[in-house]
Amino acid sequence: MKLSQWRPITERLLVLSFMDLKLKYQSGVLGFFWSFFKPLIQFFAYYVIFGIMLKVGKSVYYPFELFLGILTWAWFSESTILGMSSFINKKPIITQIAMNRLYPPLAAFFSPSMNYLLNMLVFFSAYLIFFQDDLFHQTAYMFLQGFAVFLQAILTMSIVIISMNILLAYLNARFRDIQAIWELVIMYGIFVTPIFYNLPISPEYQTLYFVLNPLALPLLLLKSVFFPVLLPHLNYWGYGLHYCMIAFLLILSLKLHQRFRLTIADFI
Repeated sequence: MKLSQWRPITERLLVLSFMDLKLKYQSGVLGFFWSFFKPLIQFFAYYVIFGIMLKVGKSVYYPFELFLGILTWAWFSESTILGMSSFINKKPIITQIAMNRLYPPLAAFFSPSMNYLLNMLVFFSAYLIFFQDDLFHQTAYMFLQGFAVFLQAILTMSIVIISMNILLAYLNARFRDIQAIWELVIMYGIFVTPIFYNLPISPEYQTLYFVLNPLALPLLLLKSVFFPVLLPHLNYWGYGLHYCMIAFLLILSLKLHQRFRLTIADFI
C-alpha cells in the first residue's frame, strides 16, 4: 500500500482516538492527567499490600517490577474496555457513515497505547536514575538483545489487545452481558497474571497456563529486559503453542469481523 493510501486511514484512526479521549475525560477535573495518576495510585496501594505487608518481593527491583506490571495491565484493561464499547459508543458513526468496521476497535487500541508510551517514559526515567550502574555494565550485544526482546513483547501484547478489541466489540454488540463478564475478567485476571508475583505453577502445567493467558509470557519477557526475572522452562512446543494461540485469536477476530461487518449496525 502506498503512503498516500495510508494517510486517510491514519487520519480516521486519529480522529476516532481523539473522540475516545474526549469522551473519557470530558467530565473530569484532572482530564488527561488522570492517566498518569491512576497507575501511580494503584502502584502505591498494591505495593503497600504486596511489598510491605505481605513481603512478596524483597529485592530492590520489586517496586519497579511491580510498577511496570501495573502499567502494562492498565494498558491492556483500558484498551479492551474501550474496544468492547467501541461500536456502541460510536453508534451514530457506525449507522450513518460507511467506513471500515475495524476502525473503532483499532482506535480504541491507539489512545491507551499513547498513555502507555508516556507512562513508560516515566518508568524509563526512574529506571535510569536508580539502576544506571546496571546499564553501564551491559555490552552492545546485550543492549541490542534486550531491545529486540522488548519490541517482541510489545508487539505480541499489541496483537493480543487488538484481537481482543475486535472480538469484544462484535460480541458486546450482539450480547450485552459480555460487558459484565469482561469486567470480572479484568478484576480478577490481574491476580493470575505475573504482575505482583510469579505464580507457583508446576512445569507440567506451564504450557497450558501460557496458552490460556497469552498476556503472561510477553509480560515476563518485558520484565526480563530490565530485571533478573526467572523465565518459564518451556520447550519449543510450549512457545509454539503460545504463539499459535495468539495467532488463533487474531484469525478468529478477523473471521468474526468478516462475518458480521455488514450487519453490525443492526445490533447496536
